[in-house]
Amino acid sequence: MEKLVLIIDDDADIRDDVKWAVGKKIPSASTIEASNKTDALELIRRFRDKIFAVVCDGNLGDGELFAGLDILDEAKSNGINNLIFFSVSAHRVPEERRQEDIHYTDSFEEVLSLLEGMNNAQ
Repeated sequence: MEKLVLIIDDDADIRDDVKWAVGKKIPSASTIEASNKTDALELIRRFRDKIFAVVCDGNLGDGELFAGLDILDEAKSNGINNLIFFSVSAHRVPEERRQEDIHYTDSFEEVLSLLEGMNNAQ
């Protein structure tokens, strides 16, 4: 079964960096990308059976604070369990919005490590 990693960030350079990292850590995976919440939710619905992991920025530049959390909630409700909230504001996510099964990080190296661990666990 094809493994897809969904990368969601409004910054194309960040998406490119994560895409490069996925290629290094999970060479068998393909990536799909979204730059906003609407496109991300559409990709989740369309590819939910193929998406292996979601790496999502917290603030997508649309003025909606922590829009990434809503996207990860939708991914989880579609049966996607490997969820990474990757944002410089990860430490500012309020406790009431945090969930145990979502990884919160502001470290690119930790994203790499998490993806590798998720892949090895499968």
